[in-house]
Amino acid sequence: MKKLLFALTIILGMSISGCCQKAETTECTKGTECSHKHNHDHSGACPGHQTPACCDQSKVVDLVYQVQIKPEFKDEIIKIFDTMVSETRKEKGCIMYDLYQNQEDPNNLILIEKWATQEDLDNHSNSDHFKQYIESSDGKYEKAEGKKVKLVY
Repeated sequence: MKKLLFALTIILGMSISGCCQKAETTECTKGTECSHKHNHDHSGACPGHQTPACCDQSKVVDLVYQVQIKPEFKDEIIKIFDTMVSETRKEKGCIMYDLYQNQEDPNNLILIEKWATQEDLDNHSNSDHFKQYIESSDGKYEKAEGKKVKLVY
């Protein structure tokens, strides 16, 4: 039930399209502040810190997904997310896909996603690694909640 709820949360209610399609993976230009590789557009901006200039912010899909892992599955879920994050960051339209662990509760993870278009998010939701994540994590969360969010500042 939780895997279906998560998948529906991502897929439904986000009718958005269009953005720059020219992207390549490079090191972040923000230096030591950012240790990740991101899909950079041709402007060189680090999407982890700023939406690429060629993307229309009104068409970008932002999601925040929070999970409370059942303690006995924490290590397994972290390993599952390792694969999920590394594969997802390679996808077309993935601007940001960062996983955070709550410092006060290591069983609480927060995933922040930014996609260039709804189509890109839909393609992600249909990818083999996403389907494997859904199957592998089923029943291992106490709570899972995904929300579409809007950048204010």
